[in-house]
Amino acid sequence: MQTKDITDETMLAALAAVRGKNGVPAWSSLFDVYKALPQLPRKLVLSKLRSMCKRHVIRGCCCGCRGDFELT
Repeated sequence: MQTKDITDETMLAALAAVRGKNGVPAWSSLFDVYKALPQLPRKLVLSKLRSMCKRHVIRGCCCGCRGDFELT
């Protein structure tokens, strides 16, 4: 499996599902996204999030910290 095999819609749905669990309603933590997508390897999830940040589909930190991703 490669990053391109994960659809934006799959990732956006996961981000929306876990948004606000850490106190800030707009943010999704990287660790919650991992839990929402247990069938996908963590490296692929982070790679897809990085790709989406570069394309300005989402905002957040893609260094591997907690992320605080938000939908744009």
